[in-house]
Amino acid sequence: MAVKLSVMVEGLKWVCGHDTVYVNIDDNTLINVADPVVSDLPQEHILDELEEKKGTYIELPSYRQIDTKKIAKEFAASFDDGAVKSRLEKALNGPFWYRKFLKQIEIFEYKDNWYNFRTKSLKQIAINFLNLKRIEYEDDISY
Repeated sequence: MAVKLSVMVEGLKWVCGHDTVYVNIDDNTLINVADPVVSDLPQEHILDELEEKKGTYIELPSYRQIDTKKIAKEFAASFDDGAVKSRLEKALNGPFWYRKFLKQIEIFEYKDNWYNFRTKSLKQIAINFLNLKRIEYEDDISY
């Protein structure tokens, strides 16, 4: 059975600094395991399932491997309009850059464009990752 790229992309969207995301390559489901330092939710049953079905679950790339800021910079660079490009690039500087970036996206009404661009970028990351792991995938994402 092939892993669906839509599931992989959704999982990559979940990835953050304090969670680890796994995909079940047999049934295309995701498991999000929160870092116990930041979460007090009991996760023993999740960890037990991951251990029992070791070959079935694969850990998705970490947030360090998914460079959202790089994706945002590429999106900003894709604009010909100097004003839009300049404001998006400026938003990418300093603390809370993602929040500022999204605010500019909203102002210019490019929300759909951004999310489509991000999905395409995450799809390519997923394809590269699955090819590296030699895991078959199904491209079920249409644009």
